[in-house]
Amino acid sequence: MLLFATNGRFYTLAADRLPGGRGFGEPVRLMVDLGNDHEPVALFVHRPGRLLLVAASDGRGFFVSEDDAVAQTRTGRQVLNVAQGAEAAVCVEAAGDTVAVVGSNRRLLLFPAAEVPTMARGRGVILQRFRDAALSDAQVFDGAEGLRWRSGAGVRTETALDQWRGKRGQAGRAAPRGFPGRQPLSLTVRKQAVVPTCQNAALAPTRKTSACALPMVRKSAAARPTHNATSKSPRP
Repeated sequence: MLLFATNGRFYTLAADRLPGGRGFGEPVRLMVDLGNDHEPVALFVHRPGRLLLVAASDGRGFFVSEDDAVAQTRTGRQVLNVAQGAEAAVCVEAAGDTVAVVGSNRRLLLFPAAEVPTMARGRGVILQRFRDAALSDAQVFDGAEGLRWRSGAGVRTETALDQWRGKRGQAGRAAPRGFPGRQPLSLTVRKQAVVPTCQNAALAPTRKTSACALPMVRKSAAARPTHNATSKSPRP
């Protein structure tokens, strides 16, 4: 399994060494050298040959082959070089012909995936420009199928995307009416693909995909439910 963290490093977890059975699991920080000042971004099963999109909060990113992300040591492998004041924010499967990026300012931009280079390491190129904002999420999808996101208890699909299409590096335009605003956005991923660790899923799965969140921290004892025995009333 591969773990991508906010420091731009990939860490390799041996699946056969993960604790089995029931319980609260084992903290990831005991398995790899992940400092307390960095957090997991995504955790997924390694699939050789798959292409990933990695990006930082400052809007820079690139495609990377999953084969180039496998680390051989506990310290991990540096793939995304993060600038000072920024952190790695996105790691999603790159399966499609269109890249969608959205900032914390709710500006959405779509551009061809061909405009993003494939690299083994670096800062990448500017995917979206921001002023007083940061990259919130990104997704690679088939433009013909449309962009899907969660709207309340349902799912909305937008196929008329021309007004948000542009060139890589632009600021984008205001997201469609009903697009999630305050909550952090979470990307849709294919089954057995990248699992974002964020807690609020906004974009909805397509017919071929599924999305879920995976808690990365060990629950404290205080969070466990307690069961109090009911006292029996005395017999008359």
